[in-house]
Amino acid sequence: YKLDLGLQLKEFSSNFPAPFNKKLGEALPGKLLINKHAIETNSEIIGQIKIGKLIDANFALKEISDLRMGIGINTTGYVPSKGITSTVALEIFDVAIWQNWLEKHFPDQPNNSKNQISKKPNLQFDALSAYIKNLRVADRELKDVSILATHDEDLWHASINSSLATGLVQWRSSTSGLPQGKLTARLQKLTIENSSSGEAITQSINQRIQKIPALDIQSDLFILNGQPYGKIELLANNDKNDWKIEKLSLKTEDAEVKITGRWILPKQGKKLDSGRTELNFDLDIDNAGKLLSKLGFPKAINDGSGKLVGQLNWADAPYKYDLQTLQADLSLDIVKGTILQVDPGLGLS
Repeated sequence: YKLDLGLQLKEFSSNFPAPFNKKLGEALPGKLLINKHAIETNSEIIGQIKIGKLIDANFALKEISDLRMGIGINTTGYVPSKGITSTVALEIFDVAIWQNWLEKHFPDQPNNSKNQISKKPNLQFDALSAYIKNLRVADRELKDVSILATHDEDLWHASINSSLATGLVQWRSSTSGLPQGKLTARLQKLTIENSSSGEAITQSINQRIQKIPALDIQSDLFILNGQPYGKIELLANNDKNDWKIEKLSLKTEDAEVKITGRWILPKQGKKLDSGRTELNFDLDIDNAGKLLSKLGFPKAINDGSGKLVGQLNWADAPYKYDLQTLQADLSLDIVKGTILQVDPGLGLS
């Protein structure tokens, strides 16, 4: 049999963020198409659901097998060989808007039982392909972001190509040992730029301060504020009060540094509080002058090789060091080179 049904969704409304929002009374055409026919000895239902130009979902269902569905958002959806997949093309996607919507409509539920087992949804996406022309994260605009992801049990595997990062990413859902989940990344490039004010990032972090996941990140090239710093490795965990940096290593042509420490997390809800960063470091230097210039201390040392160890702390997040509140206790052993100047507030021993 065959069913071809036109839909008028004028009386349908949606409070999802754009482009999935719709007011009651707005015209929205749709279509439902269903075919049932025999393939060899098994009957199969083939169908399509279209909603305006936004959604194109094509599916196939056999009586003895699971549903196969491909959902297209602003593009055509194709029935996959197995599971449920989605292909997404968006002009703009604002992460903060969707986070706020999810937290409003699906707030975290308190876990009163240590032995509570989370139930898996009946329908799970197996693969996702997305192209976002303008991705807004806090107050940063990322252009032409491409993501290709697959799902397996509690793991998402993805490749990402954007101005922020390029490489492979893995997300592990929360477990008893990883209450906030874990993000693992193996990147060719990672770029971090301080925004003009930093207020949007600070506000976003403070709203979700207890939800920062564990991190295991490696990047062949790390770029901070336009300056290339070479290869970076980061291992960190969140224990709610502190974000502990178990390992942060950075190797450049000028030096190699190994860092441990913690980010004392800001109190949740305080808009102007970014917490405080405390670091212990061990720095092997090939060219101290070039290195310090990159870090914001130009003309501090001329040339110079040796070793620098000590502690640093400042009133801000690790990704945004603040020279005005920077305090340091340093021990410097230079084999060659000349100290040109020492700014007040930096203690050398």
